[in-house]
Amino acid sequence: MRTQNQIKKTKSAFIATLVGLFVVTGCASFKQQTIVIDNSTAKGQARIISYNIRRGDLAKDDGNNAWKKRRNATLEMIKREAPSAFGLQEALIDQVLFIAKAFPQYGHVGVGRDNGKTGGEIMAIFYLKDKFTLLDSGTYWLSETPDKVSRGWDAACNRTLTWVKLQEKTTGKTLYYFNTHLDHKGEIARQESVKLIVQIINDKVPAGTAVVLGGDLNS
Repeated sequence: MRTQNQIKKTKSAFIATLVGLFVVTGCASFKQQTIVIDNSTAKGQARIISYNIRRGDLAKDDGNNAWKKRRNATLEMIKREAPSAFGLQEALIDQVLFIAKAFPQYGHVGVGRDNGKTGGEIMAIFYLKDKFTLLDSGTYWLSETPDKVSRGWDAACNRTLTWVKLQEKTTGKTLYYFNTHLDHKGEIARQESVKLIVQIINDKVPAGTAVVLGGDLNS
């Protein structure tokens, strides 16, 4: 006959095994998830979303709103809205890759603001590959030296502007989409950043070409 302690240990081991199986199975299923987007946007039209996704490394501050607890809702929103293109603000590389893996029909561009690679927040732009051809893209830093990693004026953080030049496959029409996040503290930085963005758009986009500027302007 087993003692009470032996019974308790057996129950604990059984529960732990069930929990372990659930976690492993759930993670395996979740990692394999891909979602199909119904691109019902008419020719010559585009549905565009600008979305401050909030950094995924703030779990202690965000509690029930931490990224891992709301990331499925993000996927559901993208699936429901089926954007032709969308721009993210505050996205870290793991968040960008999480969304990219769930939606393989989107291409994406963008670099980290802190090193021009994967470090820091990324102003990522996603676009439907079956609707658009990516003709060109790039990132500028909102500073006095926009062509290199830098911080401008009185800004508290490095800030960037990512852009894409897209061509709609069915019509040949061109769309420029710019995605940015202005500084949350530097008032001069916000003002000067807007001037710089206007200059970049005027220099880069031919007259009569469709252009969209989206982002978190912190104002």
